[in-house]
Amino acid sequence: EFTKSTLQDQIHQKYSSVSLEHVIEVISKELNVKPSELKSKTRAKNVVEARQICIYLTKQLTQNSMPKIAAFFNLKDHSAISKNIKKINELIQTDEILKIKIEELKNKITKKDKNEI
Repeated sequence: EFTKSTLQDQIHQKYSSVSLEHVIEVISKELNVKPSELKSKTRAKNVVEARQICIYLTKQLTQNSMPKIAAFFNLKDHSAISKNIKKINELIQTDEILKIKIEELKNKITKKDKNEI
């Protein structure tokens, strides 16, 4: 129980300092998409995929609520966030390359954050 509690506290501290801006910065750099495109209504395939990954990781790595994330990405409401997360979860089940890419992005986001502390 002590170990579980301690690990949960460390994970919470690690992710609580990750910001929306930081997630967008790393993903836009790694996936070669402009940060403004991630927040736009652009439907280009590469931008849509990057936006979905960004939303997925933002929900996983930050303490922000779905309505706040929706507002940040200029989406209608929290249901759009749920749909994006569901879509990425489905893709992860069938696409091993995407799963690895998301894990690498997740590590880069949290690793960079640790180096700043």
